[in-house]
Amino acid sequence: MRPVLIIIVLILTTPASSCFCQTYKTLHKAEITKNDSYEIKSMSGCCGCKAILYNVIRDSRIIEQFVVETYCGIFNPTKHLFTLDRKGRVIKIKSFVAVTDSSFTLPTTDIDKKAFLKLDSIYKEWIGLNKRQIKFADITGFRENGQTHMPLGVKLAKVTTK
Repeated sequence: MRPVLIIIVLILTTPASSCFCQTYKTLHKAEITKNDSYEIKSMSGCCGCKAILYNVIRDSRIIEQFVVETYCGIFNPTKHLFTLDRKGRVIKIKSFVAVTDSSFTLPTTDIDKKAFLKLDSIYKEWIGLNKRQIKFADITGFRENGQTHMPLGVKLAKVTTK
């Protein structure tokens, strides 16, 4: 009975733990101003999930991220806003789900609109198992509450008080 239990535990925990093994591929980079840019990346997890994201970068630090799954479909397309400390570490994350109507609390920015146009053109060229479920240019903004996706490749710093 014990070997069966061990096998069951291994089967149930392997997919969850293997998602921590992610590979990223940069698809596009664009400079907006001298200090601001964005980069579009694709992500594949060992668990089989796939996502596409863009990071907004200011002074070489990621300040925002938009992420949408292209295969698993568990979470809603999500925008994350990061609060950084003086050292540039992420100390707070505020997350919003994308909407295509007027229910947003945070409208799309000019950078969002540029990135969405590029995402639509990239996504149009994809073939295979990726099923298009959203036209990015139709996103009007973001609202709180909903099944948000976690940030990818960004970790919350441990804040210590003295």
